[in-house]
Amino acid sequence: MTDEQLSRLSERWFRLLLHLYPADFRDEMGSGVVAAYVARAEATLNRRGAMGWAWLLLRALALSIWNGLGERLQPAASWRRGGNWGRDFELARRRLLRSPVFVAATLATLTVGLGAVAVVYTAVDKVLIERMPYRDPDNLYFVWRDQSASGGLKRDWLAGPHVSDLQNIQGVIETAAGMQLSVPTLSLRPDGEPLQTLMVVTSPNLFDLLELLRCSAAGLPATKPDQLGPRSSS
Repeated sequence: MTDEQLSRLSERWFRLLLHLYPADFRDEMGSGVVAAYVARAEATLNRRGAMGWAWLLLRALALSIWNGLGERLQPAASWRRGGNWGRDFELARRRLLRSPVFVAATLATLTVGLGAVAVVYTAVDKVLIERMPYRDPDNLYFVWRDQSASGGLKRDWLAGPHVSDLQNIQGVIETAAGMQLSVPTLSLRPDGEPLQTLMVVTSPNLFDLLELLRCSAAGLPATKPDQLGPRSSS
Protein backbone atom coordinates (compact mmCIF):
# COMPACT_ATOMS: atom_id res chain seq x y z
CA MET A 1 0.00 0.00 0.00
CA THR A 2 1.18 3.54 -0.74
CA ASP A 3 1.75 6.19 1.89
CA GLU A 4 -1.38 8.04 0.77
CA GLN A 5 -3.54 4.94 1.19
CA LEU A 6 -2.04 4.29 4.62
CA SER A 7 -2.77 7.91 5.60
CA ARG A 8 -6.43 7.58 4.58
CA LEU A 9 -6.63 4.28 6.45
CA SER A 10 -5.18 5.98 9.53
CA GLU A 11 -7.83 8.68 9.45
CA ARG A 12 -10.65 6.11 9.19
CA TRP A 13 -9.12 4.14 12.05
CA PHE A 14 -8.83 7.14 14.35
CA ARG A 15 -12.39 8.26 13.56
CA LEU A 16 -13.55 4.76 14.46
CA LEU A 17 -11.69 4.95 17.77
CA LEU A 18 -13.56 8.17 18.61
CA HIS A 19 -16.70 6.13 19.25
CA LEU A 20 -15.05 4.86 22.43
CA TYR A 21 -15.39 8.39 23.87
CA PRO A 22 -18.66 10.03 25.01
CA ALA A 23 -20.76 11.81 22.38
CA ASP A 24 -20.19 15.32 23.75
CA PHE A 25 -16.42 14.71 23.85
CA ARG A 26 -16.49 13.64 20.20
CA ASP A 27 -18.44 16.71 19.13
CA GLU A 28 -16.24 19.09 21.10
CA MET A 29 -12.77 17.63 20.53
CA GLY A 30 -13.12 14.88 17.94
CA SER A 31 -11.78 16.83 14.96
CA GLY A 32 -8.68 17.97 16.88
CA VAL A 33 -7.93 14.47 18.17
CA VAL A 34 -8.22 12.93 14.70
CA ALA A 35 -6.05 15.63 13.13
CA ALA A 36 -3.34 15.18 15.79
CA TYR A 37 -3.31 11.40 15.38
CA VAL A 38 -3.20 11.61 11.58
CA ALA A 39 -0.27 14.01 11.67
CA ARG A 40 1.57 11.74 14.09
CA ALA A 41 0.81 8.67 11.98
CA GLU A 42 2.25 10.35 8.87
CA ALA A 43 5.38 11.35 10.75
CA THR A 44 5.79 7.85 12.19
CA LEU A 45 5.29 6.32 8.76
CA ASN A 46 8.04 8.50 7.28
CA ARG A 47 10.52 7.78 10.09
CA ARG A 48 9.84 4.17 11.09
CA GLY A 49 7.95 2.70 8.17
CA ALA A 50 4.95 0.39 8.18
CA MET A 51 5.93 -1.44 11.39
CA GLY A 52 6.11 1.76 13.40
CA TRP A 53 2.86 2.95 11.82
CA ALA A 54 1.07 -0.32 12.81
CA TRP A 55 2.44 -0.05 16.36
CA LEU A 56 1.05 3.50 16.60
CA LEU A 57 -2.41 2.28 15.60
CA LEU A 58 -2.34 -0.37 18.33
CA ARG A 59 -1.20 2.15 20.93
CA ALA A 60 -3.99 4.49 19.81
CA LEU A 61 -6.49 1.68 20.34
CA ALA A 62 -5.23 0.96 23.87
CA LEU A 63 -5.21 4.66 24.81
CA SER A 64 -8.69 5.19 23.39
CA ILE A 65 -10.09 2.30 25.40
CA TRP A 66 -8.46 3.58 28.60
CA ASN A 67 -9.17 7.27 28.14
CA GLY A 68 -12.64 6.70 26.70
CA LEU A 69 -13.67 4.68 29.75
CA GLY A 70 -12.15 7.33 32.02
CA GLU A 71 -14.03 10.16 30.27
CA ARG A 72 -17.28 8.27 30.69
CA LEU A 73 -16.74 7.59 34.40
CA GLN A 74 -14.97 10.78 35.52
CA PRO A 75 -14.56 13.54 32.91
CA ALA A 76 -11.25 15.35 33.09
CA ALA A 77 -12.46 18.63 31.59
CA SER A 78 -14.39 20.98 33.86
CA TRP A 79 -16.90 21.85 31.10
CA ARG A 80 -17.90 18.18 30.98
CA ARG A 81 -18.25 17.88 34.76
CA GLY A 82 -20.30 21.02 35.38
CA GLY A 83 -22.28 21.10 32.15
CA ASN A 84 -22.67 23.81 29.57
CA TRP A 85 -26.12 24.80 28.34
CA GLY A 86 -24.81 26.43 25.20
CA ARG A 87 -22.76 23.37 24.28
CA ASP A 88 -25.66 21.03 25.07
CA PHE A 89 -28.01 23.09 22.93
CA GLU A 90 -25.55 23.06 20.04
CA LEU A 91 -25.13 19.30 20.41
CA ALA A 92 -28.90 18.78 20.38
CA ARG A 93 -29.24 21.04 17.34
CA ARG A 94 -26.65 19.06 15.40
CA ARG A 95 -28.30 15.76 16.18
CA LEU A 96 -31.73 17.06 15.22
CA LEU A 97 -30.40 18.39 11.92
CA ARG A 98 -29.10 14.92 11.12
CA SER A 99 -32.60 13.39 11.38
CA PRO A 100 -35.18 15.82 9.91
CA VAL A 101 -37.82 13.09 9.53
CA PHE A 102 -37.70 12.35 13.26
CA VAL A 103 -37.95 16.06 14.05
CA ALA A 104 -40.97 16.47 11.76
CA ALA A 105 -42.72 13.43 13.26
CA THR A 106 -42.02 14.67 16.80
CA LEU A 107 -43.33 18.17 16.07
CA ALA A 108 -46.45 16.77 14.39
CA THR A 109 -47.14 14.48 17.36
CA LEU A 110 -46.67 17.33 19.84
CA THR A 111 -48.91 19.62 17.78
CA VAL A 112 -51.73 17.07 17.59
CA GLY A 113 -51.37 16.18 21.27
CA LEU A 114 -51.38 19.78 22.48
CA GLY A 115 -54.33 20.59 20.22
CA ALA A 116 -56.31 17.64 21.58
CA VAL A 117 -55.52 18.66 25.17
CA ALA A 118 -56.62 22.23 24.44
CA VAL A 119 -59.92 21.06 22.91
CA VAL A 120 -60.69 18.70 25.81
CA TYR A 121 -59.78 21.34 28.40
CA THR A 122 -61.97 23.93 26.67
CA ALA A 123 -64.93 21.54 26.57
CA VAL A 124 -64.53 20.55 30.23
CA ASP A 125 -64.12 24.19 31.27
CA LYS A 126 -67.20 25.35 29.38
CA VAL A 127 -69.42 22.43 30.41
CA LEU A 128 -68.33 21.61 33.97
CA ILE A 129 -66.20 24.42 35.44
CA GLU A 130 -67.33 27.76 34.07
CA ARG A 131 -70.41 29.32 35.66
CA MET A 132 -73.55 29.60 33.60
CA PRO A 133 -73.80 32.90 31.65
CA TYR A 134 -76.66 34.31 33.71
CA ARG A 135 -76.90 37.13 36.22
CA ASP A 136 -77.56 34.74 39.12
CA PRO A 137 -76.71 31.22 37.87
CA ASP A 138 -77.09 29.74 41.36
CA ASN A 139 -80.75 30.80 41.35
CA LEU A 140 -81.67 28.70 38.32
CA TYR A 141 -83.23 25.39 39.35
CA PHE A 142 -84.80 22.24 37.93
CA VAL A 143 -87.96 21.20 39.78
CA TRP A 144 -89.19 17.58 39.85
CA ARG A 145 -92.09 15.66 41.30
CA ASP A 146 -91.23 12.98 43.85
CA GLN A 147 -93.52 10.00 43.24
CA SER A 148 -91.41 7.38 45.00
CA ALA A 149 -94.19 6.72 47.50
CA SER A 150 -96.91 6.05 44.90
CA GLY A 151 -95.26 5.06 41.63
CA GLY A 152 -91.68 4.33 42.65
CA LEU A 153 -90.32 7.14 40.46
CA LYS A 154 -88.29 9.62 42.49
CA ARG A 155 -87.93 12.20 39.69
CA ASP A 156 -90.94 12.73 37.47
CA TRP A 157 -91.79 15.61 35.14
CA LEU A 158 -94.13 18.31 36.35
CA ALA A 159 -97.61 18.34 34.90
CA GLY A 160 -99.13 21.40 33.23
CA PRO A 161 -101.08 22.65 36.29
CA HIS A 162 -97.93 22.52 38.43
CA VAL A 163 -95.97 24.56 35.86
CA SER A 164 -98.80 27.07 35.73
CA ASP A 165 -98.79 27.37 39.52
CA LEU A 166 -95.03 28.05 39.50
CA GLN A 167 -95.50 30.70 36.80
CA ASN A 168 -98.13 32.49 38.88
CA ILE A 169 -96.11 32.55 42.09
CA GLN A 170 -94.96 36.07 42.88
CA GLY A 171 -91.74 36.97 44.67
CA VAL A 172 -89.31 34.08 44.99
CA ILE A 173 -89.85 32.46 41.58
CA GLU A 174 -89.64 35.03 38.80
CA THR A 175 -90.78 32.74 35.99
CA ALA A 176 -90.91 29.05 35.08
CA ALA A 177 -91.06 26.91 31.94
CA GLY A 178 -92.13 23.30 31.64
CA MET A 179 -89.99 20.65 29.92
CA GLN A 180 -90.52 16.96 29.33
CA LEU A 181 -88.41 14.38 27.54
CA SER A 182 -90.35 12.29 25.05
CA VAL A 183 -89.44 9.39 22.76
CA PRO A 184 -92.29 9.10 20.21
CA THR A 185 -92.36 6.68 17.30
CA LEU A 186 -92.73 8.53 14.00
CA SER A 187 -92.76 7.69 10.31
CA LEU A 188 -92.05 10.00 7.40
CA ARG A 189 -94.54 8.27 5.09
CA PRO A 190 -97.57 6.09 5.67
CA ASP A 191 -95.65 3.10 4.31
CA GLY A 192 -92.32 4.15 5.82
CA GLU A 193 -90.39 2.43 8.57
CA PRO A 194 -91.29 3.77 12.04
CA LEU A 195 -88.40 5.29 13.98
CA GLN A 196 -88.09 6.37 17.57
CA THR A 197 -87.15 10.06 17.88
CA LEU A 198 -85.84 11.77 20.99
CA MET A 199 -87.46 15.15 21.57
CA VAL A 200 -88.15 17.65 24.34
CA VAL A 201 -91.68 19.01 24.79
CA THR A 202 -91.76 22.45 26.43
CA SER A 203 -94.28 25.03 27.49
CA PRO A 204 -94.79 27.99 25.09
CA ASN A 205 -92.89 30.43 27.35
CA LEU A 206 -89.51 28.63 27.13
CA PHE A 207 -88.09 31.22 24.72
CA ASP A 208 -89.44 34.01 26.90
CA LEU A 209 -87.52 32.50 29.83
CA LEU A 210 -84.31 32.24 27.78
CA GLU A 211 -84.74 35.84 26.59
CA LEU A 212 -85.17 36.97 30.18
CA LEU A 213 -81.97 35.14 31.21
CA ARG A 214 -80.07 36.62 28.26
CA CYS A 215 -81.19 40.15 29.11
CA SER A 216 -80.30 39.72 32.77
CA ALA A 217 -76.81 38.45 31.86
CA ALA A 218 -76.21 41.42 29.53
CA GLY A 219 -77.70 43.98 31.91
CA LEU A 220 -80.52 44.83 29.46
CA PRO A 221 -84.14 45.45 30.35
CA ALA A 222 -86.31 42.38 29.95
CA THR A 223 -88.26 42.23 26.70
CA LYS A 224 -91.95 41.60 26.87
CA PRO A 225 -93.20 38.40 25.23
CA ASP A 226 -95.23 40.29 22.64
CA GLN A 227 -92.08 42.16 21.53
CA LEU A 228 -90.13 39.06 20.67
CA GLY A 229 -91.76 38.66 17.26
CA PRO A 230 -93.37 35.58 15.74
CA ARG A 231 -91.88 32.16 16.28
CA SER A 232 -92.01 29.13 14.04
CA SER A 233 -92.94 25.76 15.45
CA SER A 234 -91.79 22.37 14.27
